[in-house]
Amino acid sequence: MQEDYTLLTPENVELRYPVAGVGSRVVAATIDYTILVIGQTLVLFGLALIGGLISRLFGISGDQPGLSVALSLGAVGLAIILIFFGWWGYFVLFELLWNGQSPGKRLLGIRVVRVDGQALDAGTSIVRNLLRAVDVFLFIGVLVMLLDSSSRRLGDLAAGSLVIREAPGLSPDELSAVGIPDVPSARVEAFSNPGRLTMQHYILVRDYFARRARMPDDRADALAVDLAKRLAQAVDIPLGEVGDANDFLATAARVFEGRNRHRE
Repeated sequence: MQEDYTLLTPENVELRYPVAGVGSRVVAATIDYTILVIGQTLVLFGLALIGGLISRLFGISGDQPGLSVALSLGAVGLAIILIFFGWWGYFVLFELLWNGQSPGKRLLGIRVVRVDGQALDAGTSIVRNLLRAVDVFLFIGVLVMLLDSSSRRLGDLAAGSLVIREAPGLSPDELSAVGIPDVPSARVEAFSNPGRLTMQHYILVRDYFARRARMPDDRADALAVDLAKRLAQAVDIPLGEVGDANDFLATAARVFEGRNRHRE
């Protein structure tokens, strides 16, 4: 059985992340590689057609061996560049645009985050994907994932990243199970980058409000400040705009609820 990943905050509060298993990661990677192969095949086919049209347009033939060789080498070089940046840049681009998800990961409901619980950043994504070729070679990545308790491949270990499972959508009963303070609708509507809030962020906020009443006020306030800082960084909100930590966390929770509530 796959173990959850546990993060201990400076206030000695455990935060748990459901780790994505090897099976779901392999299926997601297969989907992504299929998209890549089909996309690159279409691009290369299109380049071949364009090359043929250029040759016919400018009358390039075997009578001009030097020019023909130069065009062939240029085409091969361009194809290699497109394949390299397509294979490597595909994952980096989607992980940054979709907050740690590629198309395959989104279909499987999994997401890449940093091991400190923060959202994936450019440096982390670049490092983990630079090592993707090593992980794919002889299925080394799968072997490492089977040995690692958090199912991390070499790229994850080097970059300090982790692939977690997204929790399913919340029902109305689940949304009301924790006493999260109400906030004005205007504050909810003004929340920046609501699309970057994930289920994991919401779970952390819910866990905080569920535990707050059982903690001393000074410890609870310190934890709120820490969580608000982490959350603001994850959704790219300047720390100067956070204001009261508890209000910020409650607003983030209400924003997420509004975007993810089940429709009857």
